[in-house]
Amino acid sequence: MEENKKIADLPSYAKPRKEIQGAFAIGKIIKFFSFFGLKNNSLNEAFSKIPDLKREIEHLSALISVSL
Repeated sequence: MEENKKIADLPSYAKPRKEIQGAFAIGKIIKFFSFFGLKNNSLNEAFSKIPDLKREIEHLSALISVSL
């Protein structure tokens, strides 16, 4: 019997989720370095938006989590 596949597991939906998880991790590293004085305002501004984007992607993934 074939395993239930979900739309959210398709590569076109899974790839952005994985990429945002990676960006979220990099954002934490940048925040860590900022704590020690290595600051870049452009990077801090860009990565400050990542948590909101991550929530939106997780929300969309939950909405499209329908079985094929």
